[in-house]
Amino acid sequence: GYECDKCNVVSHLYCLATALHYRKGTLKCMNCRAKLQISAEDLP
Repeated sequence: GYECDKCNVVSHLYCLATALHYRKGTLKCMNCRAKLQISAEDLP
């Protein structure tokens, strides 16, 4: 996998948003380049 800071910024933000959405503060954002199905409506 890739570390977040090695991914492009958009993928990084999606990864962080997902972690926040699921309240997993310790979730490591690996494989950030994977296309995550998430929209603004999914955010807290």
